Amino acid sequence: MEAIKFLRRGKGWTQEQLANAVGVKRAVISKYESGAISPSYEMMQKIADALQVPVTELVDTPFHKILSSDLLDAYVDGVRAHLLPLNDKGRKKVSDLAIDYAIDLAKIPEYQNAPPEAPQEASEGE
Repeated sequence: MEAIKFLRRGKGWTQEQLANAVGVKRAVISKYESGAISPSYEMMQKIADALQVPVTELVDTPFHKILSSDLLDAYVDGVRAHLLPLNDKGRKKVSDLAIDYAIDLAKIPEYQNAPPEAPQEASEGE
C-alpha cells in the first residue's frame, strides 16, 4: 500500500518506528508498503491511528498512490511553477482539463496499466 509509505514518510518515521507503534515487525510494514501482503482492517485502523489519519486515507486512491514518489515530486514541482501566475479560476481550469485528459487517455489501451494482482493477507505477528 503506497499510501502507508507516503504517509509514514510524511510523518518523518522509519518503517521500524511505525512497526513499533502498531506492534509488528519492520518486515511486515515493508510488505504492506510493497503490496506483497495486505493488512487486516484492524491493522489498517492501528496504522491510521499511529499516523494520525483517517483509515480512508489508506484505502482511497489518492493522487500519491497513482504516481511513484519521485514522479509525484517532479510532477508537483513542474505544475506548481506553471500554476503560480494563475488566479483561482485559471487553476481550476487547468485542473478540469487535466482530469478530462486523463479520462480520455485511460480509454486508450496503450496508456492503460495491467490490472493489479490481488495481494495475500498475512498475520500481524510476522
